[in-house]
Amino acid sequence: MKIKLQILLITLFYSGLFFLVSYLGNDFDYLDSVFFAVGIFFGIVLMRLDEVLLFKYYLEPKDYLEAKAKKTRSRLEPSSKPIFFGEFGQSSKKINLITRSLLFIFSLFPLGLFIITSTGSELGIGMFLGIITTLLLELIKYRKNEDSFHARFLFQLKRKLSTKEINFFVASFGILTLIFALLTFFLGR
Repeated sequence: MKIKLQILLITLFYSGLFFLVSYLGNDFDYLDSVFFAVGIFFGIVLMRLDEVLLFKYYLEPKDYLEAKAKKTRSRLEPSSKPIFFGEFGQSSKKINLITRSLLFIFSLFPLGLFIITSTGSELGIGMFLGIITTLLLELIKYRKNEDSFHARFLFQLKRKLSTKEINFFVASFGILTLIFALLTFFLGR
């Protein structure tokens, strides 16, 4: 229920801002508002679906990769025991999601700048805002626990960041999210 409420509140908040800016600027179009709200909804749902379902299609289980490397190294016949992907989602192992990786987070901002300033697509702009808002809320949620923050977002780094560095990272991401929201409503339209 909490996720449904979060999706609804984020969509309503941004749609309300979109309506207000469009209405005050005498540039209101119902179809643009619908596309913007649908884009926000799709962005949030895409992040949730990646966490629940989509990761299975781009990640391979560690056991499978080890067996594949062993087979390549030894050039032997495959073992008689097959390796299945079916239990990958049910395992209790930590899953490194691409959409929560540092590289994905850093690549979002140039992509967002392009989407907001050049495409003019209300659907794309809404999806981008849905994605970065979801990431911001997750960063805020996990920042108190350093281990879970590193496991969720900074699994690519060898060095562990301190609490001060994590808070700076989250604050910087929050400021950039605010800048992109302002760009959306005042430049991207």
